[in-house]
Amino acid sequence: MRDFKKFFSNKKVNLFFIFALLIIVTMAIGYSLNATRLNMEGTSSIDTRWDIMVTEVNVVDRFNARNIKKEITGPLEVNLSADIYGGTGSYIDYEITVVNNGNVDAVLNEVKGVDEANASDPTEIIMTVEDDIEGMVIYPYDSITFGVEIKFSDEATKTPDIEKNFNIEVVVSQESSSGTIIYPEDSCFTVENGVLTSYNCFSQYQNIIIPQEINGETITEIGEEVFGVDQIGDAVRRISLPNTVTKIGNRAFANSAIREIVLNEGLVTIGDEAFKENINIHSIKLPSTLKSIGNSAFSYNSLETVIIPDSVTSIGNYAFAYNALTSVTIGSSVETIGDAAFLIAGPLNMNPGSNFNLKKIINKTNKAFNWVKVAFDDFEDESSNFVTGTYYYDFYWMDQEDGTSHSETRSLEVTDH
Repeated sequence: MRDFKKFFSNKKVNLFFIFALLIIVTMAIGYSLNATRLNMEGTSSIDTRWDIMVTEVNVVDRFNARNIKKEITGPLEVNLSADIYGGTGSYIDYEITVVNNGNVDAVLNEVKGVDEANASDPTEIIMTVEDDIEGMVIYPYDSITFGVEIKFSDEATKTPDIEKNFNIEVVVSQESSSGTIIYPEDSCFTVENGVLTSYNCFSQYQNIIIPQEINGETITEIGEEVFGVDQIGDAVRRISLPNTVTKIGNRAFANSAIREIVLNEGLVTIGDEAFKENINIHSIKLPSTLKSIGNSAFSYNSLETVIIPDSVTSIGNYAFAYNALTSVTIGSSVETIGDAAFLIAGPLNMNPGSNFNLKKIINKTNKAFNWVKVAFDDFEDESSNFVTGTYYYDFYWMDQEDGTSHSETRSLEVTDH
């Protein structure tokens, strides 16, 4: 935070600083502080969530000072204890990360309470906050990091010997001009015989709510390659589908910057590569009406958990390959699972992960599958053909820093619960 630090005292003083980061939320008219449900004409109900929290506090720089404690004591509270032992000019810098887990844009307006705290005794100990945070936007499923410095003032003439507490408030509000919960005009969409074939409002909206009907035509299908980054830009964070959609075409949402996709009840078919290469998607809720999941439909995402509904009958090749899966549940009606549908591969192939932490699959079908084909590649091993059981395999990887090779024996457990 500072290029020049000055100190001219060797007296050691222990100071303990405690402050709370309290997010004051002020929502625009028509929105509640808590989760609300908006009903928009022509669309299904849309949940809005306002969920902001501190996730990290790190020491990034110091001069004749050391951190005693840095603790997140609540969703928006931080406890800091520091030992400032160098006298005047000594400092310790922290970075605080605030994450927006909701789906509404938030703007960091100001940090209140710093001036009042600095004016209280001992005035030799002051807090500063980096001066460019005002107006920072915290997009849904994104975060910001800002710096806080606690120090002896350069102008101090004495060394205080008492503790000083800092209580500050980070004021956050919804940006009314962000376009987050705005229903795009009909002109943003092109529809042919019920198929949405193009999106025409490049980078204008961060939240796209597709209506049930456009210019008198009911939307029943999302066409091929409609919502990729080349079609919608990299500003879109969330897309919601109407309850009338039954099919998502091949590569309809492939290679985009989307962070959340809301799939509708009534959806039956997800095409090949429909959501391929969406590394910002960490979770997905598949509807209870879904029947078929295409080849590579969700490959190269960041999914950690997948629950296949009981309605699904087929899962394509590589459907969930190259994610970060730790658990999979396969619904009771699944009849076919494609080769490498939940591919476990080494870190050399990660983007952003390769399911190499997948150790358990819940199989509710009461059918036997060849789990080597399902979890590894398109070859068969009869010893892995079972309803429930455990398959042991050798796992190889290479350390990307030093190039050394490693291996270990791992297991994949398949259970019915």
